[in-house]
Parts: sequence; structure tokens; C-alpha cells
Amino acid sequence: MLTDIIGIGDVGLSSVISAAKAGKSVIVMEKTHYAGGNTSVAGGCYNAADPALEAKQEMSPQRRASVDALLAEPVRSKLHGELIRKVKAQLAQYDAKGGKYLFDSVELHALQSWKARDYAGNLDFVYELAKGAPEMQKELAEMEFKWNSGTEQVVGALWPRSNRASNYKSGVGYIDTFLNEIKTKHLPVTFIMNTAASDILMKDGRAAGVIGTAENGRTFKVLAKDGVILTTGGFSANVDMRVHYDTIWDKKIGKGVMTTNVPSITGDGIKMAQKVGANLIDMGYIQLLPTTDPYTGATNHAVSLTTGIYLNTDGKRFVNELGRRDELARAALAQPGHKFFILATSDANKIDKEGRNQYGIKVADLIKSKKVFEANTWDELAEKAGINKENMKKTIADWNAFCRNPVNDPFGRVSCDPGVRLDGKGPFYATVFTPSVHHTMGGVQINGKAQVLDTKGAVIPGLYAAGEVTGGVHGKNRVGCNAVPDALVFGRIAALNAVH
Repeated sequence: MLTDIIGIGDVGLSSVISAAKAGKSVIVMEKTHYAGGNTSVAGGCYNAADPALEAKQEMSPQRRASVDALLAEPVRSKLHGELIRKVKAQLAQYDAKGGKYLFDSVELHALQSWKARDYAGNLDFVYELAKGAPEMQKELAEMEFKWNSGTEQVVGALWPRSNRASNYKSGVGYIDTFLNEIKTKHLPVTFIMNTAASDILMKDGRAAGVIGTAENGRTFKVLAKDGVILTTGGFSANVDMRVHYDTIWDKKIGKGVMTTNVPSITGDGIKMAQKVGANLIDMGYIQLLPTTDPYTGATNHAVSLTTGIYLNTDGKRFVNELGRRDELARAALAQPGHKFFILATSDANKIDKEGRNQYGIKVADLIKSKKVFEANTWDELAEKAGINKENMKKTIADWNAFCRNPVNDPFGRVSCDPGVRLDGKGPFYATVFTPSVHHTMGGVQINGKAQVLDTKGAVIPGLYAAGEVTGGVHGKNRVGCNAVPDALVFGRIAALNAVH
């Protein structure tokens, strides 16, 4: 009756909740002393198509043109054709109503995500993610996770369907919500903390448990009747692995490049699965997030939307800020010192009434550490941040003109939402950013039931995996804010199939 789950981030906890509510006893092994993994330091944005909520926004001609272009793509598979036909039918209904509001659907979410992966991801998985995201969103709301009343477009998200919590500052909200559900519902879950899993126990060709080593060095076995679920994350914090597998960044993502990940994300589950014959796919696809702290690699120092204007030290824009994360990171790495700035005004920023950013950090502290610059005039801001003053002012004037009439942007940007406008009053802000390793799209290969496959394509009985430990979901580029729904949706799929 036992299910072993290795790793206790959002994927692990989604699996825990699903297995425990199905009446199974669950044992979770975690090598650190805390629950959360990368989710505990993530922004927590969550892509889910919600046409009613998104209808508060405008469907600009440029946004419509991007959808039309997507639907004109050559059909690459049977499912691809079906999704295109569905979205065309949905658009016809939208047009019949004279729609001016932002259009969206789970099928559009899937199509945009697959294209952004260079069509390298498994479209069945992408569609499963898009369909499951609204369902998981409702389940979280039932657990008293409160969602904002509007959506936004986060860096690399490609469409304004990104949701956030209103009662939490970051991704820790998912962790707290799940842990509280386990506690209040008295679910049959046992946590084994400070214990590193090293091997998957196999019996008669089936995953039957896990070998772990406690903090005191004692090694022991945890047996599992129903199965073992790997939810250990990727390998962004493992420099050797990312340099070894990298096929995108010319092996230049070694020790000199930081990561947004917590130190424990070192590919443990991938290595354990490989020992028992699991096949690995997409291992060379590694994502850099462009908008990170130049001193730590963290993502928590922004005071503005990270889809705002990107400015180099010469005071000029250099990329379409609404583009893919790999495109943004590559463009940022080409700037002097690999640095750039995002500007904000007192009217358009992410600073609350207590002077904290959306991660709860005091902006005054960010200013002291020179991660954020504040000034009462644009001239003063340019001097403090070390940006070419005249070029910056001209770029801002051009930006404001574009925001008034968002057409013919030289970089191909299609919109200027209220949160990124620069025509407000001071004080003004400039946050400095640089790219860091953020997500590894490769990992163990799974099927639609989240069962791990071996090198011959056969199922390894009793072994399941979900989240960043797997490959095939995100292709060459992970769309911003798709990671959490991927984790929660496939965590649930893995658990429900393990305890069938």
C-alpha cells in the first residue's frame, strides 16, 4: 500500500496529495531539511487559459496577427492539425460575437507552447499540460490558494495568461498550501528529511523501493508496493552535468555562470533512473533566464514587470522583450558586461505600500546593494545607474510613443500593457539584470502515464517520474510560467497511475 516519492518540491507534493487522497500511504524522501525545492525560491507564476479572466484585457491587432500566423503553420502531426482546427472554430465564434477582448483557450496555449519549443517537445504532453492547468488551478483554490483577479505576461510567457497568488509573495505559496492540506486533512504521509536517495531498489524487474542515506551516514531501505515516483528536479546546480550535456550555449555555462536554482538541484533522480536502465532525452537543452540578480543568480530582486523595456548601458533597446527566454538571454549576453536594465515609474512598478517588491524584499535594501537604482528624474537615474543619458531619454520617448500606438516596433513587440509604461511620474527605478542557468529541459523519458521508459522504449514497471526530472515536455525552450503547471499536472498523473 506504500508509494515512495523522492523529492518534495511542488511536483512531489502534487504527487503526495493525489496518492494520499486516493487512500494510499505515502513516504517522501528529501535530501534537504526543508520542503519546497526550487519552488520555494520561484516567482510562482502559473500559465492557465482562463478566457473569462483574460477577457479584461484587449486583443490588439498585433496579438490577433500572431494567432493567425500560428494557425497558418504547416500541419506537423494529426494532433497538431486537430488543435489548429479547434482554435479556428473558437476564433470563428469569437469573431461572430464581435470580440475585442483577449482571446484564449487551452488549445491556443498548447499550440503557442509547442511552437516556442521549436516543435521539439511531445505535443501530447504539451496538450495535457494545457488541459490540466485550469483543473489544477481550481483544485488549489479549493485548498484556499487565492488567485489574483487578473493575469499578466511574465518574461518568456508569450501570452498574458500568467496567474499569481494574491495571498502569497512567491512560489512558496504552493508548498504551504499543499503542506497545510496534508496537515488539516490528516493525510497518511510520512516525510523523511535530510536523507539523500542514492539508488532505486529493483525486484523481479520492478521498482520496489529506495535506498537512502541519512544525515548521520546511516543507510537504509524504504520499500514501496505501489511504486516509486521521481520528483527530484533537474540539474541546473550541477556544473559538470550542464557543461557535459549542453548543446545550446557552446559549453560556456560552467562555473562562471550562476543559477537561479537552490544548491540541491543536482540531477540525482536522473542519475538514479539511468542506473536502472532509464532512457534520457533532450539533455542538451538548457535554459538561461535573462532576468536574474547579477550577484547571486536569484530571481527575487525585480521591482517591475520583467517584460518591461530592456536597456543596455548605452541607453538603447536591443531585443523584443516579449520574446522567448533563449532569445532574450542570448541577446543579453551580447551586451557589455552581460548586463541590462529594466526601467519603471512610480505608477508602473511591483512595489507594495510597505516598500517591498513582489517577493517581499525591501526595495530600500535593494537600492543599498545597487541592484536597484532610484531617482526623481530620468537624468539622475541614468547617472546613478551608469546609463548613457541622452540615448536613454530618446529611447524612453520612443517607447512612450509606441505605448500610445503599439505598431511597427523595430524589434517586433506587439503590445505595451499598463504595467510597463514609462509615461508616469517619479520616482523612477532601474533594476540591473544578467542571465543565469534556470531550467534543464532534458531528463528521463516517460510516457503519457508518467511511467519511465528504458533505452528500448519499454516501461520500467513501478517507476514513475514528473516535473523537471523528465524530458520531452518542454522541447528546446521552456515557456515562462509553464513549469509549475507542468509540475502539478504531471505530478498528479504520476501518482494516480502509480496507485491505480
